Amino acid sequence: MFLYFNTLGDKKTIKVLGAKKDDEICFFAPNNSQEHILLYLNKLQKRAGFDLKDIKGIMVNQGPGSFAGIRKILTIVNVMGWCLQIPVQGVSLEREKTEEEAVKKALAKIKRKKTGSFAMPVYKI
Repeated sequence: MFLYFNTLGDKKTIKVLGAKKDDEICFFAPNNSQEHILLYLNKLQKRAGFDLKDIKGIMVNQGPGSFAGIRKILTIVNVMGWCLQIPVQGVSLEREKTEEEAVKKALAKIKRKKTGSFAMPVYKI
């Protein structure tokens, strides 16, 4: 089972992929606030009925977007990956036509990744 985080706009999304029941939770948090991410992850965990040990990898939108917003979410997911000893894969929505395509490619990559990999930010200058 894998998690996908997209928090770069005001609408934040966390998805569970590859579980018995794929699910997602969306919430509104303006001004790049990320402090509720773990709260909503906990709600999603209870609703979808998975345990943290079931997570095999985390995918995250790595940008481009706000500098602070990217740094916050990457810190959260990279620490989760390190604590759970699972790989983290960055997803850039700028390179693909749709979010679904980007997540599908990232899912293929993360299945081959080793523990200890992490996501880096993508900035647009």
